[in-house]
Amino acid sequence: MKANSKIHVLTGAEITKIDGFIGNYKTTVVAGGQEQQFSHGVVLVATGAYELETKEYGYGTSEAIVAQRDLERMIHDKDYKWAPPAASS
Repeated sequence: MKANSKIHVLTGAEITKIDGFIGNYKTTVVAGGQEQQFSHGVVLVATGAYELETKEYGYGTSEAIVAQRDLERMIHDKDYKWAPPAASS
């Protein structure tokens, strides 16, 4: 991938500005202390992060509190274990 001149791999970089619209972006990136600008049609941002398993925010204390990955799986599998209470009229 790094050998492909049409693919730019930047690690430890910060996006400082994005202008344009779908199919026609101009993005300014600071990497290694140098600012670069790219014209491109799509954006792919890979953070490499792992989901934090925590006890904060009530995670693990209620079926109504789920992590993003679990929510996506539930939606995909149509696994609607929990539903919000009906609105009162």
